[in-house]
Amino acid sequence: MKKTIFLILTFTMISSFLFAAAEKVAILELKKQDRKSDYVVKMLLSRDFEKLFENYENLQLIDLKEIENVLEESGYTNISALGSKKLAELGQKLDADYLVWGTVQEVDSNDFKISVKIYSMRSGSVTALNFLTQKDTESRRESVDKNLISRLERLISTELQEAINIAMQHFNSRNYQSAQEAFERVIEIDKTNVMAHFYLGYINYFNRNYEKAEEYYLQALELDPQNADILDQLSKTYLQQFKYEEAVDILHKLAEVQQTKETWLQIGDTYTKIEYYEDAAEAYRKAIELDKEYADAYKQLGLMYYDQELYDKAITPLEEAVKRFPDDEELSKKLGSCYLRTGKLDSAIEQYKSLIAEQPENTRAYMNLANAYATLNNYQKAVETLNKLKELEPDNISVYINLAEAHIALKNYDKAENNAQIAIQKEPSNYRPYLTMAKMYQQIGYKKYENYLELEEKAKEAYGEEADRLVNERDSQRDAAHSDFNQAMEYLQKVKARTESKSALREVDSREKSLNQLLEATKSSFF
Repeated sequence: MKKTIFLILTFTMISSFLFAAAEKVAILELKKQDRKSDYVVKMLLSRDFEKLFENYENLQLIDLKEIENVLEESGYTNISALGSKKLAELGQKLDADYLVWGTVQEVDSNDFKISVKIYSMRSGSVTALNFLTQKDTESRRESVDKNLISRLERLISTELQEAINIAMQHFNSRNYQSAQEAFERVIEIDKTNVMAHFYLGYINYFNRNYEKAEEYYLQALELDPQNADILDQLSKTYLQQFKYEEAVDILHKLAEVQQTKETWLQIGDTYTKIEYYEDAAEAYRKAIELDKEYADAYKQLGLMYYDQELYDKAITPLEEAVKRFPDDEELSKKLGSCYLRTGKLDSAIEQYKSLIAEQPENTRAYMNLANAYATLNNYQKAVETLNKLKELEPDNISVYINLAEAHIALKNYDKAENNAQIAIQKEPSNYRPYLTMAKMYQQIGYKKYENYLELEEKAKEAYGEEADRLVNERDSQRDAAHSDFNQAMEYLQKVKARTESKSALREVDSREKSLNQLLEATKSSFF
């Protein structure tokens, strides 16, 4: 590819999934610092925490009995003295996301100070909290809810948002390996985060790991079945793996979510690949229904009918396509071929001539008329028509390219090269005149190659000076042909450097194979 297309994807779903997965919280210990604090500690551990956590779908309190068993097995009696490594080991055994421990201390006859620490298994960070609570149930629970549990929820939100921000920074910097690791961390925090699954799918798609991309996209789609971005990317992933039927199923779901002409065009193209032509035609027509001026749909519908040799059906969509792609020579030639094969070319020529008579400045009519003459192999008429068009559009390189093609057919090679070179001067980055020059040199070289073969046969039957003369002429024709074939090959390389057109590159590939054989057949010999 000559251009790297970088896609920066935007999502509005981040906040919707911040709390999608329940975070597991383990209250490791809550120690009383004095006799009067005993009641508060007992109420918190036996009733309050369990009751308060019920109000939070995104938080799950780990059973205190389970915690007690793990602590007993570990032999740890003073949690506050543990380092990060041992805290992490405890968290793993409990399958916890956050660990909480602390103390309760009397401040006065009614107030108690709760001091806790929260350890995050993901970041390894410790957050310290201090707040006051009261002895009565309502005040005590309100204070714990406001100061501890709400802070836990904010901490989860902050960690997830921070992980997403880091991942997006790597992604937007095109540091895909780091972005992948960062999005995997997001999923560790929130297994149901659609955004992370989507971007992991895209990163793997970009790296051409299509099976892994498919896996992530399917996970994202399961979480958000109506997401158009996911459906679109999944369809592309299927197409890269040649899973056409899966791709078309997903594209139909995409069409249900968003009725766009582009989606129906993709559906049509995919059906064409698996030769479901009636379904393809219906899809192209739906795209046209959404936009009567949609050139690509007319083009694909016309080409599909043409490839099926349904020339009569191909005419109307190709006519519409040619109107919208006036410089597409392939379309014009195929339309002309349809006219010829259906016996309508003569009437088309009369229509173009009448149109020119009525509208002398109608440049499209001149081009269509010239193409029609070329289709009938009436290249002299084509040249005359194109010369008139050149007066109207002196900077239109299509005119010069078509003139060059017509002169090649008439074997007016000097005129052909002159017109092709004018097109190159006017638009050096356009591949078409280079392709025309390649055709011309291949044709010129092939005529010399035929002369070489004929002279070789004659030389075999000649003797003496006559044989020497024929051998010299033979070798001269061979070397000249070889030089022309090399020229043609050089022009083909220039074509490849200037286009990604599939049809043009197919022609280049075909000509290269033929030229390689001809170059081999005309290379110099010692004998």
